Amino acid sequence: LQAHLDNSIVHLTCIIGVPPSIVDYKQWKDMFAITNSAYCLTSSSTFINSYIPAEAGHVRTLSIKYLKTCFHLTISYDRGTTKFPHSVYTIHFTTLKGQSFLIEGNNATAESATGEYILQALLNMMKLVGQLHFSRIASDSAGNMKLAQQLVCAAVPTIIPMADVCYHLNLLCKDLLQLSMFTTVIKHIRAIVSFSARLEGIGKTQFATICALAISVQWCLPALRELINNPQKFKFPPKASMVDLLKKHSHAGTLFELDLNHLVKVQSPIEKSIICLESSQSDLSDVYKFLLAIMSMLKQLFDDSSHGFTKEEKKQIHAVVNKCFCEIIQEGPADCYIAAFFLDSHKSPSNCMSPSLNPLTPTITIPSPIPCTPEETVPNQRVFGHVMKYLKTVIKPEWKSKDNPMLKGLTHLQVQESFVCQLHCYACLQYPFDAPVKAGQSILSWWTHLTWIPEGAVLACITQKIFSVKPNDMPEKCTMSIFTQMNSALRNHQQVQILADMMQIRQWHM
Repeated sequence: LQAHLDNSIVHLTCIIGVPPSIVDYKQWKDMFAITNSAYCLTSSSTFINSYIPAEAGHVRTLSIKYLKTCFHLTISYDRGTTKFPHSVYTIHFTTLKGQSFLIEGNNATAESATGEYILQALLNMMKLVGQLHFSRIASDSAGNMKLAQQLVCAAVPTIIPMADVCYHLNLLCKDLLQLSMFTTVIKHIRAIVSFSARLEGIGKTQFATICALAISVQWCLPALRELINNPQKFKFPPKASMVDLLKKHSHAGTLFELDLNHLVKVQSPIEKSIICLESSQSDLSDVYKFLLAIMSMLKQLFDDSSHGFTKEEKKQIHAVVNKCFCEIIQEGPADCYIAAFFLDSHKSPSNCMSPSLNPLTPTITIPSPIPCTPEETVPNQRVFGHVMKYLKTVIKPEWKSKDNPMLKGLTHLQVQESFVCQLHCYACLQYPFDAPVKAGQSILSWWTHLTWIPEGAVLACITQKIFSVKPNDMPEKCTMSIFTQMNSALRNHQQVQILADMMQIRQWHM
């Protein structure tokens, strides 16, 4: 009974996020005195120093045992700070089903967190499972993070390097907010939020929060105006400038509403894309789709003169968005998003992309999903060559590793000839790539089935790898959000290790 209750209390404190010191409260002791006086109360120091670390060690053992049975894992890492303050580096392993495991919460306060330091931490964690179990590495774009990613890819050539797309799109939102056209409206939004607690808040661990806040203000404008018009009914002591801003049909109020509408119209496509790409069900092909969707919606917005954007404002927004596109697609660590979009068999591969990879061309065409007629030549040679060039960089280390069962026993020439032939057949929708995707069938399932067909196995084995990984770095973001909840101002002396232990227990038992 004693052991079972203590174990349940460990799970309770870790999953709910309450401080272990709750067991020292008189009310807690009274509760057990009433329900079961046979239970010998355990102190919070025993939970913190013994029971929680022991349970976390058990959970880590079970996690590693399970991860050794998984392939196409993603390793991600990020940096955060606690209230103490301590610098903490978190390392996560994520399965292709979207299950995430915090493997390490490293207190790096006394360390120089160089790229080489992060490299050693990552390689040590990868060895626990096996380096060939990993297909992707993800991080943000900080200098030491990018260097560590490059060093890991040099040490483990079979791993695909990738930036966090949601992080890049969040930077796009921030860059757009720096434009002079949005300066005044942001100032007004922050002023409104300062006296209204019901509006959407601004958080450090959330993306595109200013856009969410602007939408919240837009929705609440009628209610805010009612407060202004009925000051005797509501306790509402705003400044005179705020009254003029929220007063209906006033000059300042009309300008604010127009500027607010501009901000929401420009930012909402990006915010919606971030929310969708944060999903555990998203894949690499979705990145290029949502970039096209963002550009398409902005083009429709600017083509409609009724929205009132000036030529200079359109030019400034185009420049910022185009810069983000170049960073993600053209100057990124890999062309995996273009290749994944091409290999998404829900569309006709030969017509799914325009000759220009940059969607900020005068026209953006998204074709019908109706398959094209197979031809002997590939219609879009430029895109075909671009995709082939990238896929060769993926298949070469796979063959050299001698670990992929589909490539074992094949010579370099056999792999090269089979790959080129099968990619050409896919582009022209020839056997075995002419089979339609069934209703409810995922792209990963469709390509996995092709790994058992000799005529498509070489291309399918690397495409399976591409669609097995996720485009986001959400485990790091979620963990830091939980750390923020656990490590409140009143609990500012918590050590990094106890936070990591509680998080590992929470992930395993939820």
